[in-house]
Amino acid sequence: MKSNVIIRKASKRDARAIARIYVTAAREAVEREPEHFRVPTMDEASRLLLPQDSPDAAVFVAVMDGRVAGFVQVLLRRPPEQPSMLEPRLLGYVRELGVSEDARGSGLGSQLLQAAEEWARLAGAQAMMVDTGAKNSQAQRFYRGRMGYRDIGVILIKPLS
Repeated sequence: MKSNVIIRKASKRDARAIARIYVTAAREAVEREPEHFRVPTMDEASRLLLPQDSPDAAVFVAVMDGRVAGFVQVLLRRPPEQPSMLEPRLLGYVRELGVSEDARGSGLGSQLLQAAEEWARLAGAQAMMVDTGAKNSQAQRFYRGRMGYRDIGVILIKPLS
């Protein structure tokens, strides 16, 4: 039996549920790349992902069986003011996307990402971008294979200490 799913804009009362999903994802990221990621406290995560009163940001939640089971935070990235080699266009940027462990594989991630894309499109964005950890092969398969994203660059990091 398929669960009933509602995708809606997040409210402040969703902050703790979103934070639980985010902290779980952070633990998984630390397992993959402990030198790069950390696990925030619940309070930090609750503040980080609060819905913002900004035309350039939105947070959506997926409610399944009466509980928040996933979220996406999407931002608008405006073209740089200084000329550059990048095509000057407004982009939607998926800052965070998370689905609770028990809801993974149910299609919630796809539904959330589609909501973020639609929000960005309506805000005037010409394209969407997302980044994910180099060792997060599950997320890479999702974005490339299921959602149609393609690689356009690589982010490299080098510790200076």
